[in-house]
Order: sequence, then structure tokens, then C-alpha cells
Amino acid sequence: MRKTLLAVSLCGLCFSAGSLAFVKDWSTHSVKKVEQGAKQGDLFAQLELGDRYASGNGIKEDDAKAVEWYYKAAKQGSESAMYKLGMMYDNGHGVNYDAKEAAAWFEKASQKGSVKAQYYLAGMYKWGRGVPKSNSKAVEYYRLAAERNFDVAQNSLGVMYAKRAWSRDR
Repeated sequence: MRKTLLAVSLCGLCFSAGSLAFVKDWSTHSVKKVEQGAKQGDLFAQLELGDRYASGNGIKEDDAKAVEWYYKAAKQGSESAMYKLGMMYDNGHGVNYDAKEAAAWFEKASQKGSVKAQYYLAGMYKWGRGVPKSNSKAVEYYRLAAERNFDVAQNSLGVMYAKRAWSRDR
């Protein structure tokens, strides 16, 4: 009986930790296999295929196709894909440069906990790129990332505090 309860408890822990415990590592598979998985709707295969198209890893580099696969993964809730879409729009890779669209994707990823997205969104508020300039919003997003030990955000937050930029919006 104890062994059964232990096994059930361990299974519960695995499931409560999220589905990541059972994620297939697509990085070791051929492009053909990754493509099959992506077309079948596997979120992680879609993300991997987007990464491969973005980097040209084992496949001809094609930023437009990377965006297509990141978008499919983002529709399934991938924080990483949302962040990467923000980067693609912010840099004009595979899409026309669009700071507002970049900020929107960074905001979505930020809401899901992406510290990188929080950091980039803070910078967009600091400089008024794609969003209204707001030092207080910049500090808010730098703080979110800094609280999760993102060192670059901690530094940026320190600079904002040192300049007392958090207390004024220009």
C-alpha cells in the first residue's frame, strides 16, 4: 500500500511540475522529424523549427518561416515563442520592423513570466519605442525582471534609481 501511495504521490509531483517533465528534446532530431512534429502541432517542435529557420541550423535560414513557426507556438501559449516574436518585430527579421507589435509580444511574454521580455519592454518604455515613454513603467518592468535575478535588469534598475528617473516621466 505504501509503495502505491508513493508512486501516486510521485506521479502527482510530476504532473504538478507541469508537462515539461515529459517534453521531447527536439534539438537532437533531424530537420525532417522536427518538421513532422511541428506540423502535427507539437509546441516544442514548432519552437525548435522556428529556431532552426532563424539560425540556419541544418536548414536554409529563413526568418519569415521562423516567424511563422514562432507564431504557431505562441498561439499555444509558448512564452519563449512570444518573446522571440517580439525580437523578430523589434529587429525587422522576417517581418517589417514594428515597435508597437514588438512591445505587444513582449507584454504577452512578460505576463507569462519571461524576464527577457520584461527587460526589453522596460527599455521600450524607457525610450518610448512602440509604447508611450514612461520611466515609472520602465522601472516596473526592470523590477519584475530584477526580482527574478536577471542581472542586466538589476543593473538597469540601479541606474534608474541612481538617476531618480523612477520619480519623473518625461
